[in-house]
Formats: sequence, structure tokens, C-alpha cells
Amino acid sequence: MVTFRVIDAVTKAPVEGAGVLLVCRFPPGGTVPFNGTTNADGYVTIDTMGFTILSWSVSKSGYSDASGSGSPPSVVELQPLAPPTPPAPPTPPAVPSALWVAPASVFLGIIMLISGMAK
Repeated sequence: MVTFRVIDAVTKAPVEGAGVLLVCRFPPGGTVPFNGTTNADGYVTIDTMGFTILSWSVSKSGYSDASGSGSPPSVVELQPLAPPTPPAPPTPPAVPSALWVAPASVFLGIIMLISGMAK
């Protein structure tokens, strides 16, 4: 039996639902795979039936895979993938300058009329 834990390399939280593959030596000269899935605490236990482990790998969506040769360590850390960069917001349309000129001249005319400058 082989038991180890899978955690998030950044938060150190357990990674539930990670797929685990152990490849073991199967006499004479072959190999046999053993699979498992981590539980809510990040642990997986796989019965290799006494066969020698040649390699291991752990994968989970949203993380980089981890793998190695021989028996896995007691704790395997999965590196989270960077979230995709969100698209840039759309550029607002340009406001025509003529829209600013008209209100400014109307406003100036009102000021001149009130102050008695326009006769």
C-alpha cells in the first residue's frame, strides 16, 4: 500500500480529485498501472500489490502536472496555473469636438446677454 498527500504549492491546501498514476514493475519485464484519486483531505491510498513502483504522476485541471521516478514523496505539491489574462476593455468612441464647441458658445452668449455686453 502506498499513501501520500497532494497539496496546492501556493496555499498548501489539500487538492481534492487529483488523478494519480503509479506505474509498477510486473515480472517478467513488463509494467502495470495503478490508479487512484485524492480525497477531500488530498490523500490517496493505492494498493500496488507489492509490485515495485517505477514512476508516479499526479494531475488535476488548473494545475501543472507533477511526476517522478520511484516511489512518490509523502507530500506532492501541485503548482496552480496562472489564470488567463482578461481581455482589455473596449475603447470608448471618441466624442466629436463640435459637440463641445456649441454648448460653450451658447453658454458664453448667455453670460454676455446677462451682463449686458451684447447690445
